[in-house]
Amino acid sequence: MQGFEFSADAAMNLVVDEPRCYALDVVERVLTKRPYVVVVTGNPCPEHAEDLWDLGSHALLVEVMPQEQRLGEMLRQVVIGVYGGMRYLHISTARTHLSRKHQQILRHVAMGQGNGPARVHTSTAN
Repeated sequence: MQGFEFSADAAMNLVVDEPRCYALDVVERVLTKRPYVVVVTGNPCPEHAEDLWDLGSHALLVEVMPQEQRLGEMLRQVVIGVYGGMRYLHISTARTHLSRKHQQILRHVAMGQGNGPARVHTSTAN
């Protein structure tokens, strides 16, 4: 995992999704070692956001620009909420129209796993 370090005394991890889709791999690995994961991504793809949320991110900030003056305050509120047992989702993109199976296939392909471990197949009837 290039570009990500665990701190032994960190109770929460902030994952910045750069390069794009980097957070998918990181979140899967971090959640097995740390109780709290906050992800910030500029990726506007709704399927990507749903994948990060479905993996169990405690907070997900989508399309939040680092230069926004609100980011510091937003992160402060997120940290307080996550420590209080809440999950936090800030998303400004449209929701996906893909089925769950199609979204799962897309995620596995994006991660270089083909159709995934179970080789999920779909068919279309004419």
